[in-house]
Amino acid sequence: MKSITKKSKQVVAAVVDYLKDSGQEKLLGEVTKNFKKEEQKAKGADRAIITSPIKLTSDQIASVNKFIKTTLNVSVPLEVHVDKNLIGGFTLRVGDWYLDASIASELQLLKRQLLSY
Repeated sequence: MKSITKKSKQVVAAVVDYLKDSGQEKLLGEVTKNFKKEEQKAKGADRAIITSPIKLTSDQIASVNKFIKTTLNVSVPLEVHVDKNLIGGFTLRVGDWYLDASIASELQLLKRQLLSY
């Protein structure tokens, strides 16, 4: 649990640093409000679904469950899916809350950015 808390603090620190560096500290309240809104959406969830390109280990599954509990403050059953099209990373859905940390989505974003020039 300490590592999840430490990671959460690092994420928060990174967001605050980003807002400071970009001169947009005034958005911190809005970011907090939106995060709480997303947390409320997740509380209505009946399950979480994680998809990765490889089969997750039991330790990884336990870490995902801790992340969901710590970050979204919900405890729901976790469905684990494998989709090799993600290439790397994962996607995580808890109710309406969605996190796409896959390599495939990053490549799509890069492609769109390159084609827009």
